[in-house]
Amino acid sequence: MLHLSYNQMPQAQIFRLFYFPTGNDVDENQVTEAADAIYEQQDHAFKLNLSFGVILRNRETGEYRYFRPFYNDTVLNRPLYISKRRDLRTLTLRLRRMDIFSLLLLHRPDTKWVPVLVTNFRFTIFHTFYPIGDLHGPLPDYVKMNKALIGVESCEKSGKTYNDHNCAFRCLALHKGFDVRTLNGETKRLFHTWVKFKGDIRDFSGVEYSDLPDFESCFEINVEVYALNQEGHTSSIYKSRGRYEKTMYVHLFKGHFSYIKDFGLFAKKYQCKFCDKLWDHKGNYIKHELKCQDKTKFVFPGGFYKPTKTLFEDLSYFGVKCVDQVYPWFIVYDFEALLHQVQGQRSDKVEWTHEHVPISVSVCSNVPGYQEPHCIINPDSETLVKDMVDYMRTISQKVEEMAKQRWGLALNQIEQMIYDLGEGEEEEEEDSEKKKLKSLYGRLKAYIRQVPVLGFNSAKYDLNLIKTKLAKHLGLHEEEYCFTIKKNNAYACISTEQLKFLDVTHFLAPGTSYAKFLKAYQVKESKGYFPYEWFNDVNKLEVTELPPPSAFYSSLKNSCISDEDYEHCQTAWTDHNMTTFKDFLVWYNNLDVRPFVTAVTRLQTFYFERNIDVFKIAMSVPGIARKMLFDTARREGAEFTLFDKNNKDLFYTIKSNIVGGPSIIYHRKAVKGETKIRGGKLCQKILGYDCNALYLWCIGQEMPVGTMVRRKAEEGFKPEVRDKNIKMFQWMNFVNKYQGKDIKHARNDGQEKRVGPYPVDGYDELTNTIYQFHGCYFHGHRCRLTDRVSDETWHENRNKKFVKTKKTTAYLKGKGYKVIEMWECDFEEFCKEHPEIHALGWELRPNFYRRHRGKVSEKQILSGVRDETLFGMVEVDIKVPEKWEGDFKHELSPWDYFKEMSPLFCNTEVKFEDIGEHMQAHIKNERLATHPRRLLVGGMKAEKILLATPLLKWYLEHGLKVTRIYQVVEFNAHACFKQFVNDVTEARRAGDARPEMGIIGDTMKLIGNSGYGSLIMDKTKHRDIIYVRGERETCLAINQDEFRNATCLGDDFYELEMAKHKTIMDLPIQLVYFILQYGKMKMLEFNYDFLDVYVDRSDYMLLEMDTDSNYLCISGENLREVVKPEMLQMYDHFLKDYCRENACAAFLPRECCDMHKKYDRRVPGLFKTEYEGDKMIGLCSKTYVVANGDECKFSSKGITKMNVNNVWETYDNVLRNQKAGSAMNRGIRARDNTMFTYTQQRNGFSYFYCKRKVLVDGISTTPLDITLKP
Repeated sequence: MLHLSYNQMPQAQIFRLFYFPTGNDVDENQVTEAADAIYEQQDHAFKLNLSFGVILRNRETGEYRYFRPFYNDTVLNRPLYISKRRDLRTLTLRLRRMDIFSLLLLHRPDTKWVPVLVTNFRFTIFHTFYPIGDLHGPLPDYVKMNKALIGVESCEKSGKTYNDHNCAFRCLALHKGFDVRTLNGETKRLFHTWVKFKGDIRDFSGVEYSDLPDFESCFEINVEVYALNQEGHTSSIYKSRGRYEKTMYVHLFKGHFSYIKDFGLFAKKYQCKFCDKLWDHKGNYIKHELKCQDKTKFVFPGGFYKPTKTLFEDLSYFGVKCVDQVYPWFIVYDFEALLHQVQGQRSDKVEWTHEHVPISVSVCSNVPGYQEPHCIINPDSETLVKDMVDYMRTISQKVEEMAKQRWGLALNQIEQMIYDLGEGEEEEEEDSEKKKLKSLYGRLKAYIRQVPVLGFNSAKYDLNLIKTKLAKHLGLHEEEYCFTIKKNNAYACISTEQLKFLDVTHFLAPGTSYAKFLKAYQVKESKGYFPYEWFNDVNKLEVTELPPPSAFYSSLKNSCISDEDYEHCQTAWTDHNMTTFKDFLVWYNNLDVRPFVTAVTRLQTFYFERNIDVFKIAMSVPGIARKMLFDTARREGAEFTLFDKNNKDLFYTIKSNIVGGPSIIYHRKAVKGETKIRGGKLCQKILGYDCNALYLWCIGQEMPVGTMVRRKAEEGFKPEVRDKNIKMFQWMNFVNKYQGKDIKHARNDGQEKRVGPYPVDGYDELTNTIYQFHGCYFHGHRCRLTDRVSDETWHENRNKKFVKTKKTTAYLKGKGYKVIEMWECDFEEFCKEHPEIHALGWELRPNFYRRHRGKVSEKQILSGVRDETLFGMVEVDIKVPEKWEGDFKHELSPWDYFKEMSPLFCNTEVKFEDIGEHMQAHIKNERLATHPRRLLVGGMKAEKILLATPLLKWYLEHGLKVTRIYQVVEFNAHACFKQFVNDVTEARRAGDARPEMGIIGDTMKLIGNSGYGSLIMDKTKHRDIIYVRGERETCLAINQDEFRNATCLGDDFYELEMAKHKTIMDLPIQLVYFILQYGKMKMLEFNYDFLDVYVDRSDYMLLEMDTDSNYLCISGENLREVVKPEMLQMYDHFLKDYCRENACAAFLPRECCDMHKKYDRRVPGLFKTEYEGDKMIGLCSKTYVVANGDECKFSSKGITKMNVNNVWETYDNVLRNQKAGSAMNRGIRARDNTMFTYTQQRNGFSYFYCKRKVLVDGISTTPLDITLKP
């Protein structure tokens, strides 16, 4: 029996204490039972924490003492919010992960005292309610004077102020039409209705905010709550879910409702409560506030990027060494579905034909005892999913047992470290160390317990198929340590304590089929075929023979089963002694998962050999590529600046200038023997060139590293320098270089060494020496540098800081390390004796800043760009000049020289007035939208565009003119990812040479291609996915500031998308920006520094470019045939005379010999022939066809290629008739929380094109006459 005891507080109390007697057998069940007893006595939501009372014995003296359960010795790091009984489950789960006896060890005075008897535990609860209905003073004048409001703060008859907390009911009475002078009777009736609805209400103090969903249900009315400020601007406080016909609008001020009788008159403006932006119209305001990015607080930490360490790297940091550092176990699964035909679900262009209903799932794993496929069949989806989850949890428990055997020693080590910690350290440092070790202990336990669960294309199909049931059976609304990562309708990850659902296709190249996946990892595919569309009724499970061949017809593929394949199915039916179609379903479902396990095992082997714990450290290949990239950079000693809050504007400037690969049509049609090149020679050949591994080449170029220096025009380009800790690194780098030491520190090793609770500045492992640099101000040193400090607080704390520094040094020495210290004041004298140290300091600063420590002119900046002493970014106005002004000259005018491939690229607004008369007429004829479009286009001039200095140098060298500079951002230049590029390239060559290395080559190709994608992650778009159950909880969650979107999963389950409360901008955004800038420079070089140099313009014409490819027509049969006669010798020289090792081809692969042809085939940045044809049509971006006789290569964005018939004619008809073409798409898509098969008539072949001006012939184009503005 539990005896509840607590000290009585005044009514205004903010917390209460509850004590419960117990003994050494206390467990989570007893504690939870006590919490439940407390819950029964509360009328409002509260926050809760827990502490223990214990009798301790001193193991040296034998003395006993009672250790009271004080609040600062609580079990939970932060109080747990309890609003409903099932919230107590979170407390149970947390306690279950903890060893209560170990917790007691953490809170004892020091290690001399050991617990002998647990006497009691104490709950502290904090009340969080603020009831509506209690005004706490008169309404302000701006509320009283608002003609749209009725204040209901006092009785109209008596004039007395109401103090009964019934303002919500008075507003409702007014809304029902009662007069303000006769409200009391109706108010009482409504109050009694509320009491009856809610049950016994003791000490009623008003309708709480959390009661509003129940208030709506009770009175069947929508309630919208707003707040008004003195300027007349309105903000939304509570949004109804709109379930009822009528809506009541109320105003909230300090817990008091006033009735809004005329909402149109109520507010002058609507104000977003996140960004303070004002709106005239309510509808626009509501749309904006739902999407407002200021819901999230973006934190700009400054400093340098710190790669996320793996669990085992953190364990090693604390001295816990693990031999096994990869998690080998996993589960795979695959669902099959009934395809129910649906009727009447058709719009003008889309028809939904079949609803997919889960019918079976096969589960397999590499876990001993569970290595055979296990198929579950059940037409009841609820039971099917429950049984699957239960079976997976059974496997997970087996894995946990094996994992504990593998890493149990590490757990014991951490427990011992926590137990031993405390002697000799200061309390503050000790607490910090305990928290980190406790966190590490929890991470290792979670790592041990959670097993990856893998599907194939499951992010888009399987998880959507079962998501209405899966959330409930995984307990996503109850589990504390769960998260979901979702993009659009695809689930990248669903993570719980035991299971982590991932999609293997996220670790493969885009578009990889299951058959290609098995083939890539040399796994023999088990052939199987299934009559999907025939299987539309659960009763067919009992059919006693194999369905006929016609049942295997697929409308998606528009094909039927072959005789040979049908015979294979018949053989399987016989060989496996099948008696019903249910047996066939089991056989077919199991076929997918057995080879799946083998293929995944081999995929793991590739990564495990490189010590990459593939399914634990990432959810996709880009995550792995990011780790490999930054590991390479760390070995190179590179570091990357992160922007602080003073430079967050620069972050957004870079973000707005991140521009992807251009996709532009230059000439819309070219046909051999018909098209005239620039009105002259006839086209004889279409050539398509592709830049091999363009972004991999970009990654290998010089990147912005080290300290950032910023210069702004308004300050005369005076440098703003971040020199934090520069003296410390100067000193240690000097010792390394001139005294032969090998000191590792944060800037050359990527991390600091840690000794116990103390991070140290530098460490030389060979001599076991720690190097500490002490800033005199921060370490309380009394010297000439601090003599003039006037800050009284500093003087009060100076001695404490100094003593702490000395104690730290003593601790380090006590651990057996030699410690060398350098005080800041002594360092200045040291520099005088060793002047060469200054050069090492300058090496950490950008080159241009070393030469120009003061203000500079625009001329000096541009000179620095030209001679490459300035490396970084420059924000400029730039244009193609009217005439050549610098060293660069050409027989054509600047405009004519650049008009085909406009050199500047930017995402900018293209207006109706900009696109030329031809497309304007097309828009009017077809009644298309005339609104501006934001597009990635090429142009001849730009304002306030941020350019990387290598690209800006190219522009200057080719005659473009900078008319204004706004700011300069300087970095050091370092090709820090070069080894990553080399590793990928050499692996691909090895795969070419040796078939057994093919897997490695293909996987490294994927990682190389993902390198760029790993850096482009936009954290401003990240969201949290949470799950709630019940209308009331959902309504409250929807009214949280972070709410974005809601999806009902059925059975009162809801999936909510929430803005993150806080996001730390801790990725170096400048890297992806530089990669994209290099990509554009490479494509410009190919056109202007290769084609235009070697081929006369009368012999070639650009047709299309798309990121890394370029299509052109030429007047000869091959490129060599049209090379200028005077350039032919040099052209052949580069292709054939560089037949030696380590020679670097410029643009095209060498043709000197087979060996170098094969070598250059894998060189990033070289252009290879992608296609040769005799005609081409380009309608618009990513919609083109090139043909060679009857063979076609085409791109049709948004249309499935297999559904396009008569390809060339389709494109040609669009161009000739100036009418959009269409095709029938067939596929499977998520809809209404499940999957459907659909057919769609899609107008994917558009005549409209506005990235350039299309001339009257509908084929030729010229640049848009606009100024690009990011």
